[in-house]
Amino acid sequence: MLLARRSLTGPAQHIDPSRILLAGGVETSPGRATGRAAIIRSRGDMEDLARGPVILVLHQSMVDAVNILDRVGGVLVDLGNPADHLSCVAREYGLPMLTGLQRAAATIGDGQWITLESRGGLVIKASEEEIAAAEAAAAACRLVPKEQARAKVDEPHEITELRELIVRLNLTDAYGPTFSIAECRSLHDVVRYIHEKAVISMFNANDAALEDTSGVVVHLESEVPFMVSIIDLGGGLLPKRKHKRRVAVEEVVSPPFKALWRGVATPGLNWGPVSGGDINGVMSNWLTDHRSARPVGMPNYLIVSRDYLNLNARMDFHFTMIDAVCGFDPYQNYVKFRFKGGGTTPERRQRRANCIARILEAHDFFTDARDDLVNGNLHGVPQEVIEEKLIVLGRLLGFTRLLDAVMADDETAGRIAEAFLAGNYGLAGIRPGAD
Repeated sequence: MLLARRSLTGPAQHIDPSRILLAGGVETSPGRATGRAAIIRSRGDMEDLARGPVILVLHQSMVDAVNILDRVGGVLVDLGNPADHLSCVAREYGLPMLTGLQRAAATIGDGQWITLESRGGLVIKASEEEIAAAEAAAAACRLVPKEQARAKVDEPHEITELRELIVRLNLTDAYGPTFSIAECRSLHDVVRYIHEKAVISMFNANDAALEDTSGVVVHLESEVPFMVSIIDLGGGLLPKRKHKRRVAVEEVVSPPFKALWRGVATPGLNWGPVSGGDINGVMSNWLTDHRSARPVGMPNYLIVSRDYLNLNARMDFHFTMIDAVCGFDPYQNYVKFRFKGGGTTPERRQRRANCIARILEAHDFFTDARDDLVNGNLHGVPQEVIEEKLIVLGRLLGFTRLLDAVMADDETAGRIAEAFLAGNYGLAGIRPGAD
């Protein structure tokens, strides 16, 4: 591990109160560690992890972080719990870890020297002696070449080949034209391919058959230019309205839907083309997008229940998915967001994805943006937090429509993200740059 740490077997040593940065954390894995804080808000932050003594600081417990635990010396999580996957792996590694800190990612500065005291549930300012010990331990680790360290635990060639045939995932983009059975090279690929095709078949069945099935699909009536067909799994609609063909927004009682629609219906939200955009070039990639297994511009389906929501929106020239559980048990709650596609050049589409990722990160989502695909997720939070995030995602549905047409440069993308965060949804005063 790239950090000096030691286990504590007795009570936590006396700590000078002036050094305490955070208190009240839940001990997930025992120990004491010192290092520089690495604030993780996206997958890119994990890929660019600094060398030397490091303590991960996450707003939420992320399964992805398991892959870098062998490169750090401690973990701090605002949310999460001692029974989640990351906590279990941290214990297996013997890695000091605290959860339930609430504001660690907002309080601790990126790169700040800190000491994690798990037995007392504390995060404190690192002393000069602790910093020196951590740096010395990291220097000693660097004396052993990485190749030699790997050789000591090298597995048989047959096991490596078997791992490649079972575990490796090659079908990483389910929304592109190359998502094909011919690209399956492992069992993981086959499972992913079957799952995605099953989802596609379900929505194709909706498009072709459910329109003729009385009471299964209802259409939402709203002044917002966003056409949605709703499937109620139970508890999502007023009982007496289930057999109507059309329902008003007020007749959908699912709490996650009500939160999402508050965002969709935000006053001043621009659902049309942004002034100054390259709308004439929007059609340039239309045919390419429609080669995808999930073509855009098709009907939008919203599945709801008492505490669940799943939106598959194929809007204009992109695809958006929102999946959320919003109930009384915070450990079961989550919200996931996915955005893919566009109608302009790959550069403009990527800028829009980066713009969206920046907005999501500012709202505490863990994000991953690659090309024109952006994923964001948040879990383990109370119902009111999920509702707050769904309002944000509802606004994004309208705000990002045809937004790639104005993404002339990286600076414009940044200004647009700042405008959204400031509540300027109509982009007043924002002038698109020029290519």
